[in-house]
Amino acid sequence: MQSALSLVEGYRQYLQRHVGSLALAVGVGAAGASGLYYLYHGVVEQNWAPLGLQEGGYGSAAARQQAQKEADENLASHFVSVQSISDTTTLPQMLEELERHLNRAASLDALILQLRQLRGPPEQIAPVKHALWRDLAESGFARLAATIWLLPLLQLLLRVQLNILGRQLFVESNLLEPRGKPGAWKAARLATRPDQLVRVGKSAQEQFLEYAHYLPERSVQAAVDRQRVAGFAVLESTELAQDMDASQVFMLLEEMSMEFEEAVKLGGGWTELALPSEEEAHRYFASFRRAPPDNSALAPSTQIAITDEEIVKALVAELVQVMSGAPFAAALKASVKVTLKAVYDLLCAELGEQHLPLAKMVPRVSHVGDALLKPDGCIRQPVLETIASLPEVKDLAANVYSFGP
Repeated sequence: MQSALSLVEGYRQYLQRHVGSLALAVGVGAAGASGLYYLYHGVVEQNWAPLGLQEGGYGSAAARQQAQKEADENLASHFVSVQSISDTTTLPQMLEELERHLNRAASLDALILQLRQLRGPPEQIAPVKHALWRDLAESGFARLAATIWLLPLLQLLLRVQLNILGRQLFVESNLLEPRGKPGAWKAARLATRPDQLVRVGKSAQEQFLEYAHYLPERSVQAAVDRQRVAGFAVLESTELAQDMDASQVFMLLEEMSMEFEEAVKLGGGWTELALPSEEEAHRYFASFRRAPPDNSALAPSTQIAITDEEIVKALVAELVQVMSGAPFAAALKASVKVTLKAVYDLLCAELGEQHLPLAKMVPRVSHVGDALLKPDGCIRQPVLETIASLPEVKDLAANVYSFGP
């Protein structure tokens, strides 16, 4: 049996040879022409005969032009709908998980309680109180700094996943179900025949999307721990009584951001942080999946025999490839820059010209973190909308949808 990875890779290579215009149709290039149209009707005139289309009638220039226009509009409409689903349906649900796990991983409550319960002679409790305040400052900054990275990382992860899956479902709908288009599948020259195309079932779709849950459930703690290390390094030379303004707080956050980015790169990159390894995936999904084994490959069918596990493995392999590439890194960096600017603007609005000691800055920093993370936070939705509109993010989505990465 042909492996899922080699099958999908061969299929994608075939499509890439024939759908250069697909990227144009979804807005990456200048002139529009649907790549899927060419899968229906051939790439050049010499392909008309193998596809069963004759000159005149359905194969006339006018008919082909109209069919191409309809295919372009259908393709562009589906691409836009995938982005909308990512922003308005999937992301808000996942952000609830992110908020819950981030609050747990970077909670300030225990430290605040210890400070309130501290009793004893001033000379005895002073060192303990100082250490607790240092921990509180580092944890408060770490929570906000982690949010600045994890929110856009989750947004981009979901967008890439949904564009991979959305493109696959579009291909299935238009290629496995040609809806009566004349002669659509008399293509003897296809490297991968229609009866060899992989159909991604509901179970495989759900298993693939479950990978996004790993980031809020398992990656958050690692991100917070790394930000705590960065916070310790950045705040080490800053005294608790040292006066600071909004610009100085922002400079600390920027420095923590750079420390965190460098630590992630040295630790294996964004896929290492956001996605489980193959071994970790087995343990992670086994903890809550109770579905019976997939024996679909054993059933007689005109479709190629392939299991959900193999399909998901192929989809995840593409996800890893995308997240390891330069376009993803560029989109993430631009998204974090937008998030940092929104944080700085809110700090300026909250503090004005005030200079406060570092210890008194901690509640303000925590408030800004809530504004970025909570559903009713004043900057969360504007940040998400701005990220979605970034050219780097649009290009990333279009490239993935158009058989990137």
